[in-house]
This record gives sequence, C-alpha cells and structure tokens, in this order.
Amino acid sequence: MEILGDEIEVFKENIKPLKDGRKVHSLHQPLTLHLDKRTRDEIDLKRREFEKCIKYDTSDDPLDLYVQYVDWTQIMFPTESSASKLLPLLEKVTRRFKDDQRYKN
Repeated sequence: MEILGDEIEVFKENIKPLKDGRKVHSLHQPLTLHLDKRTRDEIDLKRREFEKCIKYDTSDDPLDLYVQYVDWTQIMFPTESSASKLLPLLEKVTRRFKDDQRYKN
C-alpha cells in the first residue's frame, strides 16, 4: 500500500507538524506501521540500536545521540501515538542533562 498525495488526506489531521516540515514520501512507512509486523520489528530494532549507542557513548557531546533519536522518533511516528514512546524519551533526556553545565545557557 502506497500513501501519496490525496491518500494522505485520511491521515493529515493526525500528523504532528514539525518545524522544518515533513516530506510526503517519508510518511508512507510510519503511517502504515500497524499493517506490517516486519516494519514494526525494524522500528524496534532501530530503537534498541539507539538505546545501545546511548548507553555506551563516549563522545564529547552525548546529547547529540539523543537529538538524533528524538528526530528519528518524530519522523517515524508522525501521529502523536503512544507507540512512539516520545514522551518517556524526552523525560529521560531532560532528567539526564538538566544539571549538566555543558547545556546551560
């Protein structure tokens, strides 16, 4: 099933807008997640990869991985569903970096 142009009308009121906008072709996979177990498994695998990278990160900017993870989550889950797990992710990032002097202005 391909979602393009007029077919997006069914979903458009549930798609959360992003500051930089969204590309129509990038909405196909996220909007059809519920239809394909293989796609859901790939999403879960990518989520675990992000978590593993974050856990073992030794870079100078640990926030960067979280930013990538949040961006990816917003792209993969354009409708504000609980399946995105965005809120717990944002809470985790906030708790981890709220007292980190590198990120205070």
